[in-house]
Amino acid sequence: MKKLINTVKLIALMFVGLNASGSIMIQNSDVVNSEIDSIRKNNSTKVVVRTEKGKIIHQKKVDNINFYLENLDMSFIPDGAYSLEFEKAFEIKITPFTVVYGQVVFDSENMHSIFKPVITTQGKLVLLRRLSFDKKVVKIKFFDLDNNLIYSEILGGKVELNRVYDFSERSDKNFKVVIYTDDKTFVQNIEL
Repeated sequence: MKKLINTVKLIALMFVGLNASGSIMIQNSDVVNSEIDSIRKNNSTKVVVRTEKGKIIHQKKVDNINFYLENLDMSFIPDGAYSLEFEKAFEIKITPFTVVYGQVVFDSENMHSIFKPVITTQGKLVLLRRLSFDKKVVKIKFFDLDNNLIYSEILGGKVELNRVYDFSERSDKNFKVVIYTDDKTFVQNIEL
């Protein structure tokens, strides 16, 4: 059991230290520590464990990632396929893992990041930006306060998505934006 917990801690630390090329930096502990420091400085981190079907079986917002990783216990997870996610303000780092007979095995080859869409407003304009290195399809829907669909579109095939939506012809000021991409749903309420 202690070996399982220590293995999970080591993999979680390696996951936090994932660099842009996808290689794991464990040779230099200062690099991992600086990654952890950057997470700590960038508000809290949400740690999520999901089943392969996307059901959340554990989630926690943590302000001190060091303390959390030192006490991370996955012994309650039954055999199966899962993902461990570190969600920050603009990015979600994901690594798949399996539990077989109580042993946790991380799939470091398939670690990846999802960049969250960034929505800002300028007057009656809504600006949407999103980075996607794997060029995933993005479904965007705008709803009014009564949950009536105002506008919908499906985009894809681009690394960088930059869209501007003009709501100057509408009298209402409050909207909900729902974005579906990478098997995730992002919802943001906006006021113009």
